Amino acid sequence: MAIGVFATQGDAESVVLGLAALGITRFERLPTSTDQAAADPRGTIVLRVYLQTLDEEQLVARTLLESNAQSVQLHDVVTRDDAADSIK
Repeated sequence: MAIGVFATQGDAESVVLGLAALGITRFERLPTSTDQAAADPRGTIVLRVYLQTLDEEQLVARTLLESNAQSVQLHDVVTRDDAADSIK
């Protein structure tokens, strides 16, 4: 999973459009707090991108690092399927 924090929704949307052009469409936009979402939907946005391959990870990381993101994080996430496979 990749996470980018953006100062504005416009900054996040430009990354979403770029990722969609690369065929990466598994993401969600989240306000940094529920209070903020109600008060100002244009405020700081967290963009969470779900990755399936190493190629996707590299594309997304590069895109986020070259964007106006205030913060970029990459996380390894174990899915239920991954966990079930490791038990077998």
